[in-house]
Amino acid sequence: MPQISLYLNFLLAFFLIHPIHSAPSTPMLPFPGLHNLLTPVPDYPMPPIQPQKDELGLFYGKCYRLQNNQKQKLGYQQGAYYRYDADDNRRPFRICRSTRGSCKREQDDQNVYKNDRFYLWDGHGSAWSKGPTWIGFTGVFLYPNIHRDVENWIAPFKAHQSCDRDSIQGDDLDEQKNKCLLCVNLKNSYNNYNGLATYPTGYVYQTANPTDCVYWVFKEVDCPDDDYMEDEEL
Repeated sequence: MPQISLYLNFLLAFFLIHPIHSAPSTPMLPFPGLHNLLTPVPDYPMPPIQPQKDELGLFYGKCYRLQNNQKQKLGYQQGAYYRYDADDNRRPFRICRSTRGSCKREQDDQNVYKNDRFYLWDGHGSAWSKGPTWIGFTGVFLYPNIHRDVENWIAPFKAHQSCDRDSIQGDDLDEQKNKCLLCVNLKNSYNNYNGLATYPTGYVYQTANPTDCVYWVFKEVDCPDDDYMEDEEL
C-alpha cells in the first residue's frame, strides 16, 4: 500500500509541473430556434385594429317618421316650413343615398353608417312642391323643396349615435332600436352652414356651428306606394 500511495503522489506532482494543454474547446451550437426564445424581440408598434363603421340602425330605401327628444313629430306647417307638431306630422321620410337614380345602394349592404351622407324624401311634400319631394332649404329653414332637380337646395344629412346601443341586449334591441336618439346635422352643405338647431317655435334651421345638431328618433314605417320618383320623373 505505501508503494501505491507513493506512485499516486508522483503522478500528481508530474501533472502539476507539466500541465496538459488541451485544444481549445469548440463552442456548443445552440438548439435550433433557441436564440429566438432568448433574444429580446424589438417592441415595434403593432398596427391598430380598425373598428367597424358605426351602424345607425337606418337603411337606405326605408321610410321613417321623425321625432325629437320631446317626442314631437316632424311635420309641415302649411304655407311655411318643417316644424314639430305641425299640421301634418305623420308624414314618412324615405332615406336615400343619392338624389339621382336608385334610392338604395347597388349592393347588399344598405346600412347607413356614422357620418354617411343621406337625403330625406318627403312622401307627402306640399302644395308648393306638388307632391313628394326632398327636404331642402329656403334661406336657412328646412322646407319641402319645390326645385327637386336643384342639388344645392337639397339638404345633405349625416348622423351619429347619441346613445349606447351596445348596452342593449337580446330582445331589448328590437324594442329599443327606434328609440335611440341620433345627432343629425348636415354634410358639406352648399352654404357651409352645417349645423342644425330648433327655434322655440319648433322650426328647424341651419347654423354656422358644424357641431350643432337636432336629436331625432327614426321610427320605421311602411313607405307609401310609388312615392319616390327616379331620375326620369324628376
